[in-house]
Amino acid sequence: MRRAIQGGSVEVALLEAAEVRHVGLDDALALCLLLRGDRRYDAAARRSLVRLLTEAGDVTLSEVADAAAAFQALASPAAAARAPLNVLRACLMRRGMRLTPPAGRGA
Repeated sequence: MRRAIQGGSVEVALLEAAEVRHVGLDDALALCLLLRGDRRYDAAARRSLVRLLTEAGDVTLSEVADAAAAFQALASPAAAARAPLNVLRACLMRRGMRLTPPAGRGA
């Protein structure tokens, strides 16, 4: 799945995600970023935010607000991505995870 995400293949990545038992939070966020500009992005961003809340038990209210704002800022594929991606990266890094955005979709 990571290869499909890195290659920017939305449909392949979604098919592979559906076939695995569990998609880690870091991969789920990367898959969400792959959906930027797609009609499915909003739902994916909401699910990612919920997973951040439930799986990163020590997430602060400030991090939740920052993550929600980052997802909103990333809704358009043409939007500048560096600052919102850095917010999401920092949130994952504090939990020992890494966010690698899809090719051509991030900074």
